[in-house]
Amino acid sequence: HMAAIAKTEGIDISRPGLAVIAGEAEGSMRDVQSLLDQVISFAGQKVTEKDIIQTLGIIDRDILFESSAAIIDGAPDRCLDIVEKIYTFGYDIKDFYRTLMQQFRNLLISLIAPEDHLIDMTKSDREKLHRQADKAGEERLHFLLNYLINREEDLRFTSHPRLILEATMVKLARTGDLLSFEKILNKLEHLEKRIL
Repeated sequence: HMAAIAKTEGIDISRPGLAVIAGEAEGSMRDVQSLLDQVISFAGQKVTEKDIIQTLGIIDRDILFESSAAIIDGAPDRCLDIVEKIYTFGYDIKDFYRTLMQQFRNLLISLIAPEDHLIDMTKSDREKLHRQADKAGEERLHFLLNYLINREEDLRFTSHPRLILEATMVKLARTGDLLSFEKILNKLEHLEKRIL
């Protein structure tokens, strides 16, 4: 629908750009039209993803990739630097957290269904996403995403969102050495045999 509106109005905007606006509107057609109008008022007839990010105050995709890389690389110090950057830029920490969950959802999808069109990104961003996902592996991505989902409520009700975000990202960065579920089962089986 947004693509049809853009075409009718003669607006040059990419599909990933439209996806960013749609994500911000969270399924509301009225909000989508309002956000699209805001972006067009700011950028004119040719709208880039950067224009959309600046106009709507959306988390920059580079910071998201930086965040997921720091977590996957097991670099808690970089995680703390990123939180400082987010805070300094004036991003809403709760919005960032939701976007980080979406990033890890996209990482997982890129492994499960790499040829599917469930991720609206440029080709270069898709390739970058897939490289990060390959490095982490499906099992670890499942764990990281589940952890983010389970901790979201803590962030929603806290008066100290920065502290929760820092603690969460540092914890996630330290998960690289966790034993896989299969190894844990093997250890338990071995212990059970020793006990019996």
